[in-house]
Amino acid sequence: MAAVPASISLVGCGPGDKGLLTTKAVDRLSKAEVCLYDAFVGADILEMVKKNCEKIYVGKRKGDHAMPQDELNKLMVKKVKEGKKVVRLKGGDPMVFGRGGEEAKHLKKFNITPEVIPGVTAASAAAADTLTSLTTRGVARNLVLSTAVDKTGGLNTSWFPMLPTSTVCLYMGTSAASELCRKLLSLGAPPTTPLLVVRNASLPTSSHRRSTISEISEMQPDAKLISDGERGLLMLGQGV
Repeated sequence: MAAVPASISLVGCGPGDKGLLTTKAVDRLSKAEVCLYDAFVGADILEMVKKNCEKIYVGKRKGDHAMPQDELNKLMVKKVKEGKKVVRLKGGDPMVFGRGGEEAKHLKKFNITPEVIPGVTAASAAAADTLTSLTTRGVARNLVLSTAVDKTGGLNTSWFPMLPTSTVCLYMGTSAASELCRKLLSLGAPPTTPLLVVRNASLPTSSHRRSTISEISEMQPDAKLISDGERGLLMLGQGV
């Protein structure tokens, strides 16, 4: 079976500031006939598509999935086979906790090779907003990008052995921050380990809080570091 010409782009729209989109991302948005967009894609970015573009919300938030992943995969294939120019619009970078690899693999099963357009990931935006180097020379020899929880909802501390020589950026972790910090202390992490909470990186509402894992561990389990609907990132390590 001959491969279907590339007519779908997995586009990363970055952390929210439309000025951080690449020129290629802007071009694909302007030509899209179908736009399947995620949560955290701002209205100003959606305005960049044509007025007659079919916009379909397929976003996922904690406990609220607009469309199961299997259905989304089928929808992408369907729209491509209809001959449409499709943009799968994702926050951040498609290949950094964005299921871009899963979606590309599914499309390949149907001889559809997607184009992937990178976006600025949250860790880079948070580093820029807070003037925090992710790889401080002599302090952080490694950069770890990880989720704070696994797919079952349990805490993920698989990166812990690298913490002494790394900057660790934790995605999807602000709601579990106090529990996570208590776990890190139980594993032997120094209580004074710096922790930086970054909220809405790259946006006008961006803010941050510098703390330690000991201080965050003392928060009540229901205390919130960010409000519902906002974006958050945890950064840990001596370089923070």
